[in-house]
This record gives sequence, structure tokens and C-alpha cells, in this order.
Amino acid sequence: MMFLEDIRSILNSGPMLLRYGGQLKGLKFAAYVPIMLVFNAGVLAVGLYRLSSWLVQFPFPARYGSLLIDRLNQFLTGVQLPATARLGPGLQIVHPQAVIIAPNVVAGKNLRVAGAAVTIGWADVDGAPDDQVVTIGDNVIVGAGAKILGPLTVGNNVKIGPNSMLVEDAPDDSTVISAARTKVISLAAEEQA
Repeated sequence: MMFLEDIRSILNSGPMLLRYGGQLKGLKFAAYVPIMLVFNAGVLAVGLYRLSSWLVQFPFPARYGSLLIDRLNQFLTGVQLPATARLGPGLQIVHPQAVIIAPNVVAGKNLRVAGAAVTIGWADVDGAPDDQVVTIGDNVIVGAGAKILGPLTVGNNVKIGPNSMLVEDAPDDSTVISAARTKVISLAAEEQA
């Protein structure tokens, strides 16, 4: 079951576990893990997605149950994660608020969405969805605010930095960062002149 792989991935590298893991020992740590898994919005988002993607395989009425779970996931966690997206095991969504993943996204193992406001989807909203598939390899990390707009392919072991916009293929073992630099402008100095 893929959700068990997701949980294993979260337990191996989840930021909440790392934050408290060194402080809690023995029984306290054992009690913390299930609480973290139940009350963490990212874990809930992934769990509801896995349930929804399992239900979508069946005919009516289960297929409609899948749609209801999709909407519940969006309401509870702020993530749009449709059941038809094919996301491999080890999925992590650290901060699910405003995360949008298109229905035709295909991702390999250990996709980690490491921040809020991430969009993985189509560059042309008027184009045919089948012509705009985003394919993501294994062990990819996507930073907060990143936009991955297809059609494109992201290779294995790619790191996509915060607020980056990716509209072309990224080869294996690459790092994608935003080329724009921020400049501080003092408006008060101009008003005095």
C-alpha cells in the first residue's frame, strides 16, 4: 500500500519529526509519532489523496465518493490533489496550503512538496490537458511557491527552489532556482527630493 510508503518517507525525513526527534526519547517519542501522523495537515492531505485515488478505480458509487473526498481534502487542508494524478510512493506535502496539482501529473517515488503555494500543472489553461502532462522523476524536492507548468519532464534527484517557475525540462540531478533578484527601493528618499 502506497500510504505506508508515504508514512515511512515522512518518518525518515519529515521536518516535524526532525524538530522533536532529538528531544523526545523512548515512550514519549513513540507517543508523539501517531499524534503527529493524525494531526499533521500534510499527512492528512496525502492520506485523503490515497483513499480518493483508490476509490476512483471502482464504478459508481465509489467514484463519486472519490470526488467527495477530493473536495473534503481541499476544504480541510487547502490542497487540490485530484485522484487522477498518478503520484508514486513516498509522497510528502509539508505545508499543503494552496498546493495545486493537476489531474494529469505523473510523479515517481519520493516527491516532496516542501512548502505552500506550489502549482504543478498546465501552462495553457485553454489547451488540451493530454498535451500538457507534467512528468516528474524520483526524489524530487519542490520549494515553496514554485510553479511547474507543462508540458515538461523533471528528471530524477532534481531540486526546484522556492518561487521558481519551471516551463522547460529539467535534467537529472539538476537544481532549479529563480533568476530574478530582489531589489530594495526606498520610496521615502525619492519623495524628499
